[in-house]
Amino acid sequence: MADSAELLVSELVTNAVRAQASAAAEVGVRFVWSGGRLRLEVRDASDELPVMSEAKEDEECGRGLVLVDALASGWGVDRDGTGKTVWAELGGSAAGDTSGPAPGTGPEPLNL
Repeated sequence: MADSAELLVSELVTNAVRAQASAAAEVGVRFVWSGGRLRLEVRDASDELPVMSEAKEDEECGRGLVLVDALASGWGVDRDGTGKTVWAELGGSAAGDTSGPAPGTGPEPLNL
């Protein structure tokens, strides 16, 4: 799980940094462990939604969300008036199972 979490955070943070228009923009990362599931959240101030695309064989970028989709048991985006949080979960029974804890519930998160 640790290796998958490391790769997921790397992909989500990279997407958040690339989505920022300003070099001074901030990216936040939060981890929540609850009920045998790890929820990774990456927040940025951009309104640009992540888009899963199929990169061509010779392209260097464009595979990040495909990896997130393959590794995570569920992922999605929560938007508000000041940006978005892209989240991914690890654990649970099967890929695509998004029945984990709702954002903001469960034990105290670890904010980095």
